[in-house]
Parts: sequence; structure tokens; C-alpha cells
Amino acid sequence: MNWSIRSLLIQCQSLPYGPERTALAERAVREADAANDIELGYEARIELMSTANFGGSPEKLIVAFSWCLSQFDANPSAFDHEDVLWRYKWILTALPEFPQVPREQINKMIEDMSRRYEASGYNQRVVHLKRMQNALKMGHLDAAAVHHQAMRSERRDSMSDCRACECDAEVEFYAMTGDVDQAIRTGQPVFSGGLSCEEVPANTYSHLVRPLIAQQRFEDARTYHERGFAKTSRHPTKFLIPLAEHLLFLACTADYAKGLRLFERAIPVAMSTANIYARYKYYLSAMTLFERLQAQRPRARKVRLPQDHPLHTDSDRYFPKAIANWLASETQDLGQQFDSRNGNSFYCEEIEATRKLPNYTEHGEH
Repeated sequence: MNWSIRSLLIQCQSLPYGPERTALAERAVREADAANDIELGYEARIELMSTANFGGSPEKLIVAFSWCLSQFDANPSAFDHEDVLWRYKWILTALPEFPQVPREQINKMIEDMSRRYEASGYNQRVVHLKRMQNALKMGHLDAAAVHHQAMRSERRDSMSDCRACECDAEVEFYAMTGDVDQAIRTGQPVFSGGLSCEEVPANTYSHLVRPLIAQQRFEDARTYHERGFAKTSRHPTKFLIPLAEHLLFLACTADYAKGLRLFERAIPVAMSTANIYARYKYYLSAMTLFERLQAQRPRARKVRLPQDHPLHTDSDRYFPKAIANWLASETQDLGQQFDSRNGNSFYCEEIEATRKLPNYTEHGEH
């Protein structure tokens, strides 16, 4: 037994999910590999997958999973197959967030997951759930509806996502497919505190912000924004995607002071993350913030940009238009990457739809 590696894994368990825990897990992986200890290398990667999944580093999850799956297939009796099957769900959630991963590869992995679940005696409920989530991220909303119905037709089993995560996924489905009232009804077990998980309800509140703004239901949107923002604002690495929705609320309600503070806090994370979907979402909301700031208050102002930002100056003073233009260019490029992979124009259409979202003040409610 390598007690140095074991000690690192024990230390991981005492830390919250985030960069420090991820770094410790990566160190355990490196030391296990250096010692040529496959068993501990597998265990260290199981830990790394957990902290990467819940700590905002899905790219590290994918690499660790590929190694573990290869080891499992080479020697299935040596490892717990449920460790692999459970984490396969996380992989299918992460893959669509990288436009460089072809649709064919994602579909191939879904079929492989389906086959493994069936061979191990599990039903297809969670497979349909992952198909639904993938279809939503790829902008194939009709397909998402088909998979949602298929998911609901299967009973829960021990490989199903927890009830809180399933509820969160259904809230997102209804919100994205235009039935925000059903999304709110579906989410009541979460919103009332009856269901919770590592990322629920923190993620769940954010699903409702955009569709409620689109329907000009600003006070309802504010309720979910305030509850969700309180749970995510201090953890931009872990919650960059929901924070993007909260930034959008601040942009659409002209709360520019708070919006700029959030922008400054999370822009270093958005620029450095390997999660292209999270970066796209954050840039889209930040673009909206600066475009509306330019329209209403176009003067130069102090904004703290990271030193590696291409617009950075020592004065930290910028016209909103300059930052808005940079964000618009970056967002459009990322949207086109997703649309090219997905075979549609969903992301570029989302950019234009976001620009057209109503302002709170336009309707005499501010």
C-alpha cells in the first residue's frame, strides 16, 4: 500500500469540490502512475472524476474516465463495474459542452453506455435522460421531447440519477422548450427544500431566469435570481453556467453596478475554462450587459480586466462599446462552432434572441 497516495486521497475527502481538491486528486494520479500502481491509479482517477465533475473541470473528467474505462475493459474482474457505469453518465453530460467533439463520437458513446447498462441488468431511464440533455445542448428540442417522454416511461432503478438531479433536468427541459409554468410546477420539490444534491437547487433556480425575462415576468425572475445567486456567486469556477443566467438578469434589469462586479469576479474563470459551453454562456450574458450599458451609459468607466485580456490597459478604463464588441465577436465565434457541430443554427439564433430580451425599465416596472 502506498500511504503517500492514500493520504492524498484521504485529504481530498476533507475538502469541498473545487481547484484545491482537484489539484490534490491530480497529484495522486501522477504519483500512482509514477509508482506503476494501476489499482491506486484507478482509485485516484475515480476521485479525480468526482472532483472534476462537481468542481467545474469536465475536461479532466473525460481524460480520467477514458483511462478507467480502458483498464476496466482490459480486466473487468479487477474493478467495480458500477464505478464506471455511474460515471459514464457524467461523461455524456460533459461531451456536448465541447464543440470539438463530433456528434458521431457522442452518439457512439451513448450507444456504448446503453449497451453496457442493458448488459448489466439496468434499464434505459438514465440513458434516455442523457439523450434528452444532449439534445437540449445541441438545440434539437423536438428530439429532446421524444427522449423526455421515453425517460418518463421507464421506472427508476439504482443507476438512475438522484431524484433532485432528475427534477433539475426536467425543469431545464420545460424551461428550454417554452413551458415555464410547467418548469416551475415540476421544480417545487426542489424549490421547497424537499430535494437537494451537490448542484441542486443552485443550478435549478437559474433555468427559470431567462424564460421568465422573455415573458416579461420580471418579479418572478427576480425571485429565482436572488435565491440562485446567493448559492452560486462565491463559486464561479463551479457555477459559471448558472452565474451566466444571473448576469443576464442583472443586464436586463439595468443593475449595472452589481453586474459589473459579477463580470469582474468571473471573467478570469470564463477566459481560462476549458469548458467551451460555459464560456459561451458567460460571454453571451456579459455581451448583453455591455451592449445595454453602451446604449444607456456609454461613457468610459473603470472595469477590472485580467492582465491577459487582449483589451487590458493599466488604467483599467474602457468604453463599454469596446468590451461589448470583443465579447460579441468571441460569442459569435463560439456559437458558430457549436452550430457547425450540431448541424443547425440554434446558438447563433440564441445570440440574437438574447439581444432582443426586454428591459425591465421598458415596461414601467423599475
